[in-house]
Order: sequence, then structure tokens, then C-alpha cells
Amino acid sequence: MAGNVWRFLSGGFLVVLLLAGCAGDRPVTQPTLRNPNAWSFAQGVMDRGPMLVEVRGKPYATDAAVIGDTVARAMEQAITWSAGARFTANAQEAASPTFRVVTTFNGPVGLGASENCRGAGEGGGPSPENQVRLLMTMCDGEDMIANVQGSVGPTSGVADPQFTNLIRQATRDLFPRDDFRRPGMGVGVGVGGGGGGVGWGIGF
Repeated sequence: MAGNVWRFLSGGFLVVLLLAGCAGDRPVTQPTLRNPNAWSFAQGVMDRGPMLVEVRGKPYATDAAVIGDTVARAMEQAITWSAGARFTANAQEAASPTFRVVTTFNGPVGLGASENCRGAGEGGGPSPENQVRLLMTMCDGEDMIANVQGSVGPTSGVADPQFTNLIRQATRDLFPRDDFRRPGMGVGVGVGGGGGGVGWGIGF
């Protein structure tokens, strides 16, 4: 059984890699931990004020405050099903200092969601041709609730639509809605327990 699971997963990840190559410069995201209640949790915070977006790393040689504000605005734009979405990169404005979305750019290879919530990995600086890697984790203190990883090819800077598209796409993956199909490309791989099933899917 374990061998079959590994073969299925290997096939799924191969598809991820192939799609990433076909996508060219477009954003590619992959939810690695889905929580159907993520948006309900976020709403509970936003009823009291903006939800904190803790941004780590500087994917561009731009002021950190500008990057943080760009991320927060793009996340708000992604939540098309609610007029009450509020995010802020300013901890002083946030409704909660612990219930937050940690967004790490160009972090260490292998950085996981749990480490992201614990602050165990710092983000990095600009990559060659401003390629951007992202790890977006919804956290409650040091506990992870949902997680998405993604990347986008060469970009021109923080104002590049492809960069903001990456943020929007990751946000929609972080807060899944059954009645919402986003544009772009995303891939999910999952392993089922009791029945021993393995499945992977591709959404466009």
C-alpha cells in the first residue's frame, strides 16, 4: 500500500512540475493544508478589525511598508464573496496579534507551515530576475490552520500584476470556497486515510 501511495504522489508532483513549466511566468500555487473553516475563523477576527498579515522577506528592493500594503490590498481584492474583508500589515492596526496570516517570500528551501507560524525561518531578498517564492500560512499563535505555497516567474517589481495575481491566487487557496472557481492555475494533492485512497486534482 505504501508503495502505491508513493507512486501516486510521485505522479502528482510530476504533474505539478510539468504545469509549473507550462505556466511560464504565470503564478502557480499549491495548497498543502486545507481547512474548510479558515474563512469563518478569519471572519471572526475581521468583525473586530483588520486581520494581521505578517510579511517576512523582501522580494523586491522596495520599502517593506510598501510591500506589506501591496500584499494586504491584494488579499482584500481576492475575497470577492465578502465586502467585509480587511487585512493589514501594520501590527498596531490589527484586531489580533496572534491570529494572523504569515506570508514569507523567498524563505529557506524546505520551510514548512509549522516553522512559518513559529517564526523559525526568515524571508529572503530579491532573486535573480525578481522571481518570487511564497509560503502563506494562516496561524493561531504557533499553530497552523491552513497553508499555501506558490511562485511566479520573472517580474518587474511590486507593481507587476503577476506579483499581485500570485497573492490573490494564494489567498483564494488559503480561504477555499466551494462555490468559487478562481482563474489561474492551482494544484492539490491529498492522501485519504480509512479507505486507503489517494487523489490529486488540477484546477484552472
